Amino acid sequence: MLALHRSKSDSDPSWFAACPELAAIREPAWLEATKAAQRHNIHARRRLFSDHELNRSFLIVIKGRVQIYKSERGREIALYRLEEGDVCLFNVVSQLFGNPFYRVTAITETEVEIASIPPEHFKRAFEDSAEFRHFIVTSLVRRLTDMMQLLEGIVFQRLDVRLAKLLLARTCDSEGCVCITHSDIAKELGSSREVISRLLKEFERKTWISLARGEIRIQKFKDLHDFIQCRAPLTEPPK
Repeated sequence: MLALHRSKSDSDPSWFAACPELAAIREPAWLEATKAAQRHNIHARRRLFSDHELNRSFLIVIKGRVQIYKSERGREIALYRLEEGDVCLFNVVSQLFGNPFYRVTAITETEVEIASIPPEHFKRAFEDSAEFRHFIVTSLVRRLTDMMQLLEGIVFQRLDVRLAKLLLARTCDSEGCVCITHSDIAKELGSSREVISRLLKEFERKTWISLARGEIRIQKFKDLHDFIQCRAPLTEPPK
């Protein structure tokens, strides 16, 4: 497991304010768990956990963004992201049942602060605190919804349409700059870098975007929106 950089723990950690639902819980079992919590600072692009490490501690994101993805035979797909106050479905289930039931990896996309709570304190809080248990169940439902939406997109939407949606969603300035690499797009969409690059070249041929080294820039927002709405196939879709 990644060596976490530990910060001093407080008896009443104000850093749980990142998650108002948890900060509002005053039940003894949860308050006792917070006393055992540790805060950790992790640099961007670092592995947070993988596979068998899921059940070592219960983790809550305090600040930053973490991507959960599945890797198999050289292919990767992003399952969902964790942001402030979020917990990982797979981490929670591993805490409840003792062993990882599905192998995934978590990578920090930005500099991240997380809180970790030892398994025994998590289980006691889950059993004895109705409010904490409600928070966990609600979080699991939210993550399952994310996974169902991902599955729906993969099964019912073409890759070129999903790519157009992703480019629009990840635009990071008014000039149309898209802050994501070809490899990361492939991971997000569960495809290969080669296929994504061919699709981007086709978008560029239609003058919807421009491509430069390390940069994607949207040139025609309306055309991308229209393409998503009408879903007409590209002239030369990749095989």
